[in-house]
Amino acid sequence: MKNIVTIDIGNTYTKFYLWNTKKDKQTGNLKLLTKDLSSNLEKIKKFVKDNFTIIASVVEESYDLLSDSINLDHRVSTKDFKKESTVNLPPDIGDDILAMFYLEKSNEPKFVIMGGTIWACIFIYENQIRGANFLPGINWQINQIINGAYAIKSFEKTKYNFLGLTTNESILDGVLNSHIGYIEYTHRQLKQHYNNLDFIISSNEALKFSKNMPSFLTWKTEIVSEGLYKLAKDINISNKI
Repeated sequence: MKNIVTIDIGNTYTKFYLWNTKKDKQTGNLKLLTKDLSSNLEKIKKFVKDNFTIIASVVEESYDLLSDSINLDHRVSTKDFKKESTVNLPPDIGDDILAMFYLEKSNEPKFVIMGGTIWACIFIYENQIRGANFLPGINWQINQIINGAYAIKSFEKTKYNFLGLTTNESILDGVLNSHIGYIEYTHRQLKQHYNNLDFIISSNEALKFSKNMPSFLTWKTEIVSEGLYKLAKDINISNKI
């Protein structure tokens, strides 16, 4: 089986991961600002080479750019679930959520937070997506406060204190409190109905503050890339690539 390159085009960053299919693990990565893809095409080509490529994209223009520049073998879509007639997916579902769902689909209740520029928060139960919330990510919310307040000229991240004594501390604490509050409230509401709930978060920006986050969280690193890899392996096995 060929090695696999997963490509996750997000609003802010695009992440490339090289997976060794024999060892079943990542062996290389490339992370670029999505807005800078056009100026890094040669670097991308050298990274991708002739490996099997699978992509998820929430930025259509960036997908078009890459599809014109490198060979893209597969883009995740609702068609990847066509063999499972019981799975009903929203028609406007994003690629990143599809990749996550391919990995996390379960008969047991799961709540999955995909924390990037926007936090996509998905409830999965009985192999279906049962509902979702979307809210601003930590960094994006901080930037909105900075850009919207005339008196704030700069911001430097500090440690989380719950209540801040400086402007910087107060911005970070307020934003983190809102996200921690959302997590705890959602967990409390769902636990009233689902005792064996698995509450998962995949967020590099939240991981920096993991010690301040609720202890019931299950942390995963690159849930979209892992979902794409699982899908690519299944495609390659069925097609004997």
